[in-house]
Amino acid sequence: MWQTTVRQALRLALPLGTKVIVGQGQLEKRVSWAQAMASTPPFFGSLHGGELVILSLQTIQRLDNEFTFGRMIADMVGLGIAGIAYEGTAGEEAVALATKSHLPLLQLPDGSNDAQAAQAIQRLITQTGSQQSVRAQELAQHLSAVCETCPGPEAFLAALTQLTGHAAILQDQHKKVCISPPEGRARYPERRIRRWAADGIASLKAAHSLEPVHSQIAGIKDWAGWQAPVTVGHHIVTAIALADKRPALDEFSQLAVSQAALAWSQRLEEERSAVLARSNVREEFIRQLAARSRNAQGTIFRLARLLDYALEEEQWAIVFATTVSDHSTGPQWQSVEQIALRCAEEKGWNMLSGCVSNRLILLGHSPEAPGVTAIRQLAEETRNTATHHMTTPLFCGIGRSQVGVEGLYSALRQAEESLDWGRRLFSSAGGVLTANDVAMYRLLYDLRGSQEAYGFYRATLGPLAQYDQKHGTELLPSLETYLRYHGNISQAAKALHVHRNTLIYRLKRVGEISGMDLDEAETRLALQIALRLSYLL
Repeated sequence: MWQTTVRQALRLALPLGTKVIVGQGQLEKRVSWAQAMASTPPFFGSLHGGELVILSLQTIQRLDNEFTFGRMIADMVGLGIAGIAYEGTAGEEAVALATKSHLPLLQLPDGSNDAQAAQAIQRLITQTGSQQSVRAQELAQHLSAVCETCPGPEAFLAALTQLTGHAAILQDQHKKVCISPPEGRARYPERRIRRWAADGIASLKAAHSLEPVHSQIAGIKDWAGWQAPVTVGHHIVTAIALADKRPALDEFSQLAVSQAALAWSQRLEEERSAVLARSNVREEFIRQLAARSRNAQGTIFRLARLLDYALEEEQWAIVFATTVSDHSTGPQWQSVEQIALRCAEEKGWNMLSGCVSNRLILLGHSPEAPGVTAIRQLAEETRNTATHHMTTPLFCGIGRSQVGVEGLYSALRQAEESLDWGRRLFSSAGGVLTANDVAMYRLLYDLRGSQEAYGFYRATLGPLAQYDQKHGTELLPSLETYLRYHGNISQAAKALHVHRNTLIYRLKRVGEISGMDLDEAETRLALQIALRLSYLL
């Protein structure tokens, strides 16, 4: 048979946020009934013992000028009541008397309704299951409100610990186990609790269990916990747990962990919906730009506002694609997109991305656009990393940075033109071209196949090409990268994934074999022209 105690009344019936002021050690006293104060004196009828008395100090003081809380406690102790739940502030005299008399004093939150609190306790005594359902609904509302306002899992767990008194644990999306220590205890078995929580999540996923689970924490005497699964799209993604010494865990703990998991599931679902909605807007924004319809400018401005995309700033565009005949989509492009966005994030760039007609488009903006060398470096880092995930050559085109929506149209057009030139020039290996590169190739294109072009190439790069072919060295690629980074040894070595001393040695060999002085501007210009001609011959 259910026997209600002061602790159970506190955790399952009294308003959430009720505090124990006096009597932590007397919370197991049995409660026979709940008695709310009357609206006029005498405020309480006959008390037979075991009652939990509920009152408002401010209301009594307004109706009875001679009232003191201390005197009321002294009178009631002799009647054998189980405790007093009150709204207001108890003075030192009242607290001292309650402490001396071993009488629990419970402070209700401001604005509590005495009659409703009494009815909740009476329902707990007579219809336990019904009151537990009411408490579950109250917890759901409270924890949902906490979820809406808390900045992250740490704040949510802190609120859950404050509500329950237990250690609260949650594994976030990066598989980091966050924990809020149990209330009032500086020392607790944190390491074992973290391990128990992580193991429990794995067990819930394996069993596909959607019900809260109670289990002993291995290696800790008298410690146990409740875990409830957090789901997104009907899949268990993590779990929320409450851990404490076994006597402290009760029916309220089980209700709280269940409702906390539901509240956090709802938050993750809403976040996923927001991400999907933003993704749809982003894809439409990029699709409209790629179509380059002047009639769509109003739509583009509206979508840019939804994305907080600053069209008034400097714009630049990068386009990735494979060979013309390859129509790969799905995971392959997702991998390239993730690599590109990660590289951009490392540089502190905020970029939008999306796939249109088997091309991955990346758009960036900032008050001052990065130089073309920095943008090329991002593109090459992405291409070099993504090549391991591709089955066909990967090409990239880069458009010049320009201002406004017209500038974004132009940057995207230049990026796509650079991409097409790259496909024409680097058909077997893939590569990266900028709009500046294309201008040079367009100028040289009519020279392809001419004796003058062959003669110029043989005079400048011929010895190096022959040496690389004979000895399996990489002098030409090293020279090309060195010139692309304007003679910056450190940046060029990083792009080539070699030590700078290795690059210095290779450049020394370039000078020895070619007989050219790389410190002369005319020599570097001739080499750059010859390198571009090499793709046209």
